[in-house]
Amino acid sequence: MPKLISILACLVAATLSTSTAPVADPPPNIDPELLRGTVIPAREVMVRAAEEGVLARLDVDEGQTVTAGQEVGRIDDGIARASLATAEAAARRTGSVATAESDVAAAAARVKRFESVARKGAAPRAELEDARFALDKARAILISVREEQRKLERQRDLEAVRLARHAIQAPFAGRITRVLARPGSMMTNDTDLLRLVDLSTLHAELHLPLALYSHFASGQRHRLQGEAPVNRELDATVVSVDPMQDP
Repeated sequence: MPKLISILACLVAATLSTSTAPVADPPPNIDPELLRGTVIPAREVMVRAAEEGVLARLDVDEGQTVTAGQEVGRIDDGIARASLATAEAAARRTGSVATAESDVAAAAARVKRFESVARKGAAPRAELEDARFALDKARAILISVREEQRKLERQRDLEAVRLARHAIQAPFAGRITRVLARPGSMMTNDTDLLRLVDLSTLHAELHLPLALYSHFASGQRHRLQGEAPVNRELDATVVSVDPMQDP
């Protein structure tokens, strides 16, 4: 087994990309076996469902690429759809508001008539006060009915959000590397469904001999050789050099 790191080493973190900036000269007379490292995705996440329930549908498989926001599966949403339909029907029933508005208009017209007659001295003051009281009451009822209508509309919107949460979406563009559940599985808030990785940028960590410390600096570009399954050269930018030494 070749020696992979020296006893005294420094850590170089590199970001792999396709930039065409100048590449630094390789360190002289160094055994390539001492320059091995590991490469990890810039982003990696275990995708979970936002709502608990039975996984009704899974639209992706291992190795498949997805876009940000793409729906990759869905939790059974039969109850949520029924709740939304009920809330939508309730929100559409605006008859109470129309009736209350009509009552206000009628009461306002009655007050106007009594005020006109009162100016001529032909109507008792008490009748005008009764008409004004009735108008105030009708307006209060209208305010209450409108607020109730707004509550129904908010409930409808809430049910729509709850239904939307049954969709399982990719948080970013990447590749599915593992599928951990299948349709029919019971999903909870802490059940892992998929492993998604972003391969657009990779991070490489190299443990190098201390003697190479001076050959690396942040911002430098170096060329790394990817082994199977990559099997090609990769350009890398040094992000940081850690002077910590392994004892």
